[in-house]
Amino acid sequence: PVLCEVRSRQELLRRWQAWMIVVLSFFVAMIRAADAGAFTVLLLFVTALEAVDFVSGVYHAFLDKAPICNDGSVVDCQKITFHLHHLHPRQQWTISRNYSPLFESLLMLPSLCGYVGTQVALRHVGVVAYPLVRLWLGFAFAFATFGNAIHYFAHDPHPPAVVAALQRWRLLLSPEQHQRHHRTHDSDFCIVTGHTDPIVNWVYGKGLRRLWPFARVSREEERRFDQALDVVYGAIY
Repeated sequence: PVLCEVRSRQELLRRWQAWMIVVLSFFVAMIRAADAGAFTVLLLFVTALEAVDFVSGVYHAFLDKAPICNDGSVVDCQKITFHLHHLHPRQQWTISRNYSPLFESLLMLPSLCGYVGTQVALRHVGVVAYPLVRLWLGFAFAFATFGNAIHYFAHDPHPPAVVAALQRWRLLLSPEQHQRHHRTHDSDFCIVTGHTDPIVNWVYGKGLRRLWPFARVSREEERRFDQALDVVYGAIY
């Protein structure tokens, strides 16, 4: 939303497109350097995607259920943001009609570009060790970069046609899948594909929920807490 207030939607989309052209070019170079078959590349792609989905679920559970320390840290800010998101899941569109979930990736795209660009440069100077591991990490970094954008597309009433198709085919997190989390706040934490929700739900139910106090309060108590946070922080969410 802050980006939308200071730049036009068209400018932000042009910046996103420019970064993506560079990033995709580097990925093509990395894939060629890995000298792997199509099946291997697809396997790396899929396992990286599902690994990021799993990590997103565990981290989301932590942000939702771990105590807020009010220490001004980045993680504390993320916890507050996720609690407020439960109250206002479409707040970004309320703040600016120019909002697009793609903008969620803009802050991370330079870092992603730096990683894949470095890998290509290392290849050219003769550093060729573990090419498949480095490619897998590149895929994982890319999915992490777009994780929150994919999450917000599940709240978008009019996502791009390709995103809507991937949601229908259950290749990306769909609105129907994600609404299960917003109904209970106690399950279905994954925000990329949702495929690993059963695993995260099992891990959360068997162990993680014992670690964090918000997992032990009622749905009504958590909502009252979120509303109190909204009074303090709602204006800057």
